[in-house]
Amino acid sequence: MPADRQVCVVGTTSDYIDWIRLHHPGEAFFLTDRLHRLQAREAAPDAAEELLCNLADYEDVRRSLRQQITTYGLHLEGIACFDCESLELAALLAKEHGFPYVSPHSIEVCRDKWATKKIWQQQGIRCPLVNQVSSAADIATFMANKAGAYVLKPLSGSGSELVFHCSDMDQGKRCLQIMHGALRNKATHRLYRAGHNGPDTIVIEEYIAGPEFSADFLIDEEGVEIIRLTEKSKASQAPFGTIRGYRLLSSPPAPVSIDKLCGIFAQAARALEISRAICMVDFIISNGEIVLLELTPRPGGDCLPALLRAASGFDILGFSLAFARHQTMQHLPPHDMPPMVGIRLLAHRSGIVKQINAERLERDPRVRDLAIIRSAGHRICLPPEDYDSWLLGHLVFMPAEKPGWVEQGQSMADQLTVEMVS
Repeated sequence: MPADRQVCVVGTTSDYIDWIRLHHPGEAFFLTDRLHRLQAREAAPDAAEELLCNLADYEDVRRSLRQQITTYGLHLEGIACFDCESLELAALLAKEHGFPYVSPHSIEVCRDKWATKKIWQQQGIRCPLVNQVSSAADIATFMANKAGAYVLKPLSGSGSELVFHCSDMDQGKRCLQIMHGALRNKATHRLYRAGHNGPDTIVIEEYIAGPEFSADFLIDEEGVEIIRLTEKSKASQAPFGTIRGYRLLSSPPAPVSIDKLCGIFAQAARALEISRAICMVDFIISNGEIVLLELTPRPGGDCLPALLRAASGFDILGFSLAFARHQTMQHLPPHDMPPMVGIRLLAHRSGIVKQINAERLERDPRVRDLAIIRSAGHRICLPPEDYDSWLLGHLVFMPAEKPGWVEQGQSMADQLTVEMVS
């Protein structure tokens, strides 16, 4: 490929940028948030390879990108995006420059947890019952129609941030107050753009018990192909929904089959008017039934790219670049994946890091990959105040036969020693 023909990677993180530059040199041009680059530990690319902008100012981004193309003679041939908050911008830029991509409308629906589930319910796709609430009275109405525990979450957002499990009215009132305060403080944050609903609108949905899973899949005119299938484990003594780790699966638990998953994923994506994309989907299996939680047109993040690389050598970031330029790239199907585990390393308390010691993990023969992303001087604030700073890194390991993978992951994470400034 000529060095001047590149995929525009919109709004990704500096660690992803470093990986792509190292393993796919010359294949990508990076459109990066200026503030993120200022806070990054990695060295910045030069001005011909990365454009720094305020990614919340779409008009400035469009204008600056056009100027960059003229100044450096760039020849872009596709759009790729790995971060929820940048999907809308990626879709708008793809439309402006004539690249195949998920439509801005579909991105808007995917980013709205209420709209997604209402569409699925209308098309008979199993998902939690859902509504919008902005007051305690709204919660009471929902509880009157659907008894039992429920979950409150932002209309947009990602992962477990500002997600609360409630079992009664008093809990709901307290959590609603916390969420309203936090969302008002995040009113300008790209992840929490609420469209026309306003910051007081919260999603309420029924709580469904059951093991949780996630998958990456490719959808195109030929159908759906599953790239990754993982079982999740939730972190103890952490906010509801916080994921501690992922284990690669060769197949879903019975009675669910790969073919059944593919059929439901295809139906769910096409209901959101997604016909060609790499998608991530979260779901629960409850009483043998697939219950969809979320679908978004990007590959899974966290430690998942590192888990796939360690398990099979498959690079989902490179796969995404190839997909954007309509090229093919081989990968192992789930049934050929070894049952490796990826664990997110999370801090246990707030404070300033004095030292992080990972020597015991480095000596553990089960470990296949270890990345510590924090160092001395880093300030940790625990959720719900901050959902980013407590992430210290990740490890990937091949579990022994006993005990279970969840227990092994927890005991291995406990081997990381974090000293805090007193």
